Amino acid sequence: MKSQKNYPIQIEEDFQKLRDIGCDLVFSPLEKELYPKGAVSNTYNLKGLETIMEGKKRPGHFNGVCTVVQKLFEVIAPN
Repeated sequence: MKSQKNYPIQIEEDFQKLRDIGCDLVFSPLEKELYPKGAVSNTYNLKGLETIMEGKKRPGHFNGVCTVVQKLFEVIAPN
C-alpha cells in the first residue's frame, strides 16, 4: 500500500471540490472492496512504457495505473 505521506487521502476535501464544480455523482469504493486482503495484482507487459515519462522516476507507477483501470473495468463490466 502507498504511504499516506506520498498519497494523502483527503476524501472529504475532494468531495467538496467536486460539489463546488457541480459534480453530483462520485464512485468511491472502499479500499478493502477493491483490494481485499490476499489479493494479488497483475504485472503488465508495458513494452518499455514504464521506463519513460512518469515511470522513469516512479518505478511501478504504470503497473499501478493499469491495476486501477482493470479494477474499474471489473466493476462496471463494459461490453
